[in-house]
Amino acid sequence: MVNFLQFFTGPECFYLKARLLSWRNEYDRALYEIEKGLKTADSTRAEYLLYALKLSLLSKTGAKQTDKMIVKLKKGLHRIPPIARKLIISTILNHTIRSCGVEKIRIWGKLYENDLATWCAVQIAFARKLYRTGDINKSVRLLLNVYKTARRLPNPSQMISALNNAAWYLKKDHPYWALKMSRQSVYWMGWYKEWEEASANIFDTLLELQILSHDNFGAFIITMLMLKMRDLNGSYMKKIQIWKDITLGISMYRNTRRLRRWIGSIGNSMSDISRKTGIDRKVLTKIISGEVRNIKGETIRKIIRGSRNFDVFKTPYPIYNELVKIDIEKRFEEAIESLRQLPLSERQTLFISTYMAQIKRDKFYLSRKDKFKEAYEMLGEIGKFERYMFKRYETMEFMIDMMRAHPYIEGRKAVVRKAIDRMKKKKKEDFIHGYIELDEHDRRLLDRFFRNYGRYDGIRFGVRIDGPERVRSFAKRYRLKIQPCFIAYWCEEDGRIRRKLERILEII
Repeated sequence: MVNFLQFFTGPECFYLKARLLSWRNEYDRALYEIEKGLKTADSTRAEYLLYALKLSLLSKTGAKQTDKMIVKLKKGLHRIPPIARKLIISTILNHTIRSCGVEKIRIWGKLYENDLATWCAVQIAFARKLYRTGDINKSVRLLLNVYKTARRLPNPSQMISALNNAAWYLKKDHPYWALKMSRQSVYWMGWYKEWEEASANIFDTLLELQILSHDNFGAFIITMLMLKMRDLNGSYMKKIQIWKDITLGISMYRNTRRLRRWIGSIGNSMSDISRKTGIDRKVLTKIISGEVRNIKGETIRKIIRGSRNFDVFKTPYPIYNELVKIDIEKRFEEAIESLRQLPLSERQTLFISTYMAQIKRDKFYLSRKDKFKEAYEMLGEIGKFERYMFKRYETMEFMIDMMRAHPYIEGRKAVVRKAIDRMKKKKKEDFIHGYIELDEHDRRLLDRFFRNYGRYDGIRFGVRIDGPERVRSFAKRYRLKIQPCFIAYWCEEDGRIRRKLERILEII
């Protein structure tokens, strides 16, 4: 909607542009737009809205020139219309929470108590205070109420924050419930936020809980996601160090000193280790002495099968690498059995929605048109499809994602399906065949269009959005709702990208 309104003039448009830039964390550009808006502000409302947004941005960046701005905003509140006043009060409250703590909060009248977004922000701050004083149960109950309220609005940031904070507070005493909450938080992040807007902090909570629950596959998958993030800071890189070197395509490992010591620790004697693993005693002697320089993956698997009660997160690299591969193979078999029970139409929907939900597919095997088409056309013959997908670990992971993906990918799948599920069977098949013929760059643009369609489907803005005829025709052709299609179109900030999207929608 911000991009739709950019063709209008006035200080409100500078405000909306700055708001958009702030969502993208482009704070310097946002502040520049605010200054331009302040120069053209022709009403107290516009001026104070711009100042409130400026306060919010300066607060986030840690700038110190905020005190005078708060004084100015408070002095002029009585001259501002009530609706704009609520937004300004919410900004002041959020800044106060960040800079001074919840104790300094003051609510100005029932008008602001009844503003649910402001109420949620204040309650999250109160929950943080309760946690710090040791009242974890009350803190979590408060956060769950915030989550329910924020979901009704909806307010994605508050939904995600409430669940993530609750998970973090519960991680030591109730790791099972904490893990469920964290997964739901990551799911909503996938639903509402594009990859560039995803928060490493939310992923980190889930990673911590997966470590606590010994979910090595989940920890590996989330590490692979985090490694694709831009500007991942050093503390996160240190935490994921154990998983970032996982290489699924190798089956031969260096026989390191650490590995030899670990193998030697799984039994009381060489004969005991040989009995547990099924490996000949003479071969074991050569391995543990270092006479054998390289060890096959199959030998590592025998050693794993003969081992009991070890911490997977403290094992040598070859052991952990094979454990992840074993886990993928097991989950692949389970996923194939689940897929076998589904009708062809549902298999096709899962295939396309999973593909459209993937992140950074530049080197993905199925991104090639011929391989994509081959795999898709085998969905009717599960045996052939299983053999085809089993050849590579990346295609096995894709098959697992079809049935039960990482919660971030599941969130992206869900919003894509809001569009796909509206298509009739023949139209869906036509769409998928047209999608296959697009090049990968065009597919990614169309994927984002579908995800934004799903995010805004059902949300009322109180204003009717218009757009190009080609977008309207695409919506009618595939039985999609017109307003979410227009909003998804205007989500693209760059006019050149929007024109390219129009061309794609026309030919598919």
